[in-house]
Amino acid sequence: MLLWVHESFKKSVDNKLKILKLFLKLFNSCMDENEIDLAKKIQDYSDKLISLLEIENSINLRKLAPQLELIKVEIYVVDIQLSLCVRDFEIAKLYDSKISIAKKLNEGIIDSKFILNYCRILYNASLNLFNRNTFDQSFYFGSKCFEYLESIQTDEDAVRIVHLNNLILLIHCCMKRDDYNKAHNFISYLENKFPTKIEPYTLLVNFLKSQKTENQAQDIEKVIMRMLKSISFAQNFKEIMGLINEHANYDPMGAIRCLDYIVNSDKLDPIKDFHDHLESLMTVRIWISISKFESPSPEDISSYLNTSEKKFFKPLTKRCSSCIVTLLWNSGTRLKKEKNYKVAISWFELSLHRLISHENTQKGKIQRNILKCNLALRQYDKVESLCNTMDDDDRLNPITQYCLFMVSLAKKDNTKAIKILDTINNSKDPNRITVLAMSTIEARKIDNFNVTIHGVMSVIKSINVSGLNNEADVTTLSNDLLIVSSLRSTVELIIQEFNSVKETDKNMMILYLDKLQELFYESYQFALFVSKKKNNRKVFTFNDLEWFSSKSYTISLECVESSLCTYSKELSKISFKFNELIPKDISNENNSRLHIWYTRSYVVYLLSLSMLTADEMIKENEKIEIWKEILQCCLNLNTFILRKLAECGEDEKAIWNESYATILSFQFNADLCLSNWSSAETTAQETQKLPVPYSLKLDNVLIHTINKQKNISSSKKSSILLIIADRSIGSKSVSSKNVSKWVRFLLENLSTKEEETWKRIVDQMYTRIRVTTTEDPVPIEEIEWLSITCWNRGVSYIIEKRREEGEYWCTISMKLSGYISPDAERKVSIHKKLCFFSSAYPWQFSNYYDNILLFFFFIFAKLVI
Repeated sequence: MLLWVHESFKKSVDNKLKILKLFLKLFNSCMDENEIDLAKKIQDYSDKLISLLEIENSINLRKLAPQLELIKVEIYVVDIQLSLCVRDFEIAKLYDSKISIAKKLNEGIIDSKFILNYCRILYNASLNLFNRNTFDQSFYFGSKCFEYLESIQTDEDAVRIVHLNNLILLIHCCMKRDDYNKAHNFISYLENKFPTKIEPYTLLVNFLKSQKTENQAQDIEKVIMRMLKSISFAQNFKEIMGLINEHANYDPMGAIRCLDYIVNSDKLDPIKDFHDHLESLMTVRIWISISKFESPSPEDISSYLNTSEKKFFKPLTKRCSSCIVTLLWNSGTRLKKEKNYKVAISWFELSLHRLISHENTQKGKIQRNILKCNLALRQYDKVESLCNTMDDDDRLNPITQYCLFMVSLAKKDNTKAIKILDTINNSKDPNRITVLAMSTIEARKIDNFNVTIHGVMSVIKSINVSGLNNEADVTTLSNDLLIVSSLRSTVELIIQEFNSVKETDKNMMILYLDKLQELFYESYQFALFVSKKKNNRKVFTFNDLEWFSSKSYTISLECVESSLCTYSKELSKISFKFNELIPKDISNENNSRLHIWYTRSYVVYLLSLSMLTADEMIKENEKIEIWKEILQCCLNLNTFILRKLAECGEDEKAIWNESYATILSFQFNADLCLSNWSSAETTAQETQKLPVPYSLKLDNVLIHTINKQKNISSSKKSSILLIIADRSIGSKSVSSKNVSKWVRFLLENLSTKEEETWKRIVDQMYTRIRVTTTEDPVPIEEIEWLSITCWNRGVSYIIEKRREEGEYWCTISMKLSGYISPDAERKVSIHKKLCFFSSAYPWQFSNYYDNILLFFFFIFAKLVI
């Protein structure tokens, strides 16, 4: 600004030029900093100053004219940049026309260096417009750049780089504008101008793809071949390989011909990267041969490997051989899955070719897949033959041994099969247990009992003994649930054999029970272990645990029916232990069902324990321990069942009430055997809390239980029987038959000194007899028994000269006799006569002989009755 002020006072052309140069610098700085508004102001000042200078017609101006023209051109270049930046393309074209490159070049105002820099600006502008999808404007400025570059006479590298990039950009613009003729012309020019560059050929290939002609594949192959003959393969290795790989998608045979041309020509540098490039060519060639054909031929690749072997001066690298082996392996694996075993074997055998097997660490894995294919084809001799050629480590691999195991099964050589199972089990391979499980399942499929049992026991014992000390083992075992599947299959097989002999061969039945018990136990130990590990449901599912629990429960019931209480005890225990392992986060429906089965398993367990106490071989102190265990189990179950009774719906009440009654019966029996009298009485009182059907059944069980206990005193029995009788005599829900039977049991055990109790019970019973109906009559034999018992009691009192008590009981007897049926008339007549005689005349027998006579008379009467 100071110069501008100074020039206003002292006007001169030199000052104006200095100001114009300063504006040029400021203009460039503003564009570099993207200060567009300031750049526009400087542009206005510059235009005005240029106009002033052009008006000047002085001598000094003529001298400085070349300098002014150069500054004007440089400012016009910045003007173009500003116009393009604000997308004012017409103004940019106007400024470009003002520059007049050819004229200024002829006048010597600008040189080739200036033109090159200007072309760089045009190229960058064209590229920027192309990226913004402004293809027409991009093509215009790119064409200008092409035009000005052609005016440069030198062939420097800098000019060639800009020229190459600009031509590529122009070709892309033409393609985007669908101007294919110009695109093809530019490509031809590019190939002539830069024949040793790869870009003309890649652009021409893309151009040909866009045309979609009939001979497109052949035309592209010709271009690639022309490229291979013209450019350096080593310098453009990646680009060439990429172009050939892409061409393989449309013409795999053409791509293979191109690759073969490279290998067989002198394009490979024998010194620089020769081996690496040859490896890459072979790998790509095999990849195309496998992946780009619908039915690739292993014979073709085998022939190619044999030919390629002659071209290598040293072994293949591990990376190359592994890559090729993987390609061949995947082909064999795919065909194996498709059950095309014969062709799969060809691919696997090809993976063992000597050229690529130098660094092949997967040889054993490949051989095992050949074994599997031969096994599927039932070519058992080939399986054994190949195994004999394998290295020791590979031959002892569990998968290899599995194949031999399958051959032994097919040949029905059980001895060898079991020996192979032992070999697998003794292996240190982490997959040995999984392979053992697979072997067991295969033996189960053909119902090979001995091999199956040996296999599954090896599996489960190996698991439980080793303890599976790390989490990875559990994850491995969870694959396809092989372990659980083999366990279930074996259990089913043993149960099948068990059912076939249980009615005919007791010894074999016991043998199978031993195996079942051992298998269930080991299975439970395994399930218990994995339940403490993460992801345990991958091994044992809800259905698996429920299945094991139900199967062991079913077998335990059969053992109870056969009085094999030792087996039923262990199997029922395993059943509810499996039940306990089932996760709690399941549906209410499943949860309720499992709780019911849990309780039933426990009931069988308690029943088995109680049956054991009847074994004469068991010592008394051992029996006491058994009863203590029964009692403790009952107490635990009572709490559980009472909680379920409070929670369950009406549809489950019956099940839980029945279970509660059953547990109370075991608890009562245990209390009796352990002499827990108060607890037994409490249990007898608890029965009345149950609904009628269950309370009656339980009362009946309790009375039966107490009556068969011979080592319990009558007083202890009667105290418990009295509890039941008191609540039952007057109850309509208890049948008269049961009441009369229970009363008899009570009176048989009740002390004769319990006079008041006798009277109360007999009076209540007499009342029941009086009001009884024809639908629920008291049995005649029970009335007779009660009548006779009362009569005898009365007679005993009379003998003891306790006339009033005797009279009471004889009177009751006579009343009861009135309810006896007509066939008892003789007994009734005797009752009446004796009753009358004893009550009316006892005082008349005063002397010694009379009393003796009366005594024998009563004895006779009792005998008659």
